[in-house]
Amino acid sequence: SPNNKVLIGDDGWLYFAGELEQLLSPPTVIGDKECASILANLENWRSFCRAHGGDFYAIVIPDKQSIYPEYLPNPQKQWLKGESSLDRFMSYAAKNSREHFIIDLKSDLLAEKKLGRVVYFKTDSHINYYAALRAYSLIIDAIAAARPDFNPCGLSDFTVKPKNYSGDLVEFQLGIVRLFTEQVDSFVPNKERTARLDKIAENEPFHGFRHIKPIEISSNAIRKRGTALVVRDSQYKEIIPNFSEHFNRVIYLHQAEDRSMIKKVIEKERPDIVISESVERGLVPYLSQ
Repeated sequence: SPNNKVLIGDDGWLYFAGELEQLLSPPTVIGDKECASILANLENWRSFCRAHGGDFYAIVIPDKQSIYPEYLPNPQKQWLKGESSLDRFMSYAAKNSREHFIIDLKSDLLAEKKLGRVVYFKTDSHINYYAALRAYSLIIDAIAAARPDFNPCGLSDFTVKPKNYSGDLVEFQLGIVRLFTEQVDSFVPNKERTARLDKIAENEPFHGFRHIKPIEISSNAIRKRGTALVVRDSQYKEIIPNFSEHFNRVIYLHQAEDRSMIKKVIEKERPDIVISESVERGLVPYLSQ
């Protein structure tokens, strides 16, 4: 590939090497000490949110190569045959967490893959529409364990329509758009959505706080369930429309925001639900702080 951020795999599969081109080097798998630090940090966030009236949940979106390593070129295909940092952390958390608030999406997507479902775009670094629906369902199911009035929508609530798609990894590779397109299933809701999404630009303060990424806020006059706060990266984009339908108000902040700013927003808004979502390669930089 002429662009080091994109790896060209077999059968039209493209892979994002990472912001720091992590996929170009053998992976370093974290140990118990790092796992303990991440878990302790997430449990501290859970305690902080509870002290301000809300429940906290975390979900890690697996990197594409964790679900589809078989299409990688070598040597990457060989490098990823062992246990990953995400595998190590999820195993550690399952054994050592006082409460189960960390959602295991990777196991779910691997199970869906075994059933013949495609859960990643070939030409994009993000989970596809079906996997986003699965992630959303797992999040709502986790919330429903404590709040039974929450029920996720399912496949029957959508009309599946095929469409041609060319993802963000193609944009890195100028001149090959025609070579890298794919047909994907999109999900069109059978009922009109009631949530409205607005954006606050980087140069507009929020509650007087400065932020480095745009903030999105959904409002839904039909729902009376209160407020949610989601700290996310771009993997959450296709989860937003379905998730927003459950709350009167949802605030979407980026994982790159300063942690003190996020805490101030929680203190000000006192959200009922806080979700922390990170892509797998953000496990250490995002979820350990």
